[in-house]
Amino acid sequence: MHLPAEQDTPFQRASIKDIPIEELETRLEALRSRRLAAYTIYQAGQEAKKRAKDEKTALQIEKACEQVAKLLETVDKNLEKLEKKVLDIQALRLIMGDTL
Repeated sequence: MHLPAEQDTPFQRASIKDIPIEELETRLEALRSRRLAAYTIYQAGQEAKKRAKDEKTALQIEKACEQVAKLLETVDKNLEKLEKKVLDIQALRLIMGDTL
């Protein structure tokens, strides 16, 4: 069952074919914003680690920062893949004569 894009929810997903490119780009931008927010927190954690007076807290921050850094790498790779696929879709739609 395909839902119209405007009825897309986390529990009932619309088909990607039913979501306009503009909305896909908006969703991509939201993902980029969330990634940037996570990176900002990561940087703050790195600074906090330098200021930590107690060794245990510094180690906990360092471990959490390492985990965030790994996750950010994964997010970056997947965002690149996603952006490439969205561009592929746009190119194919243009070849078909669609307007974007």
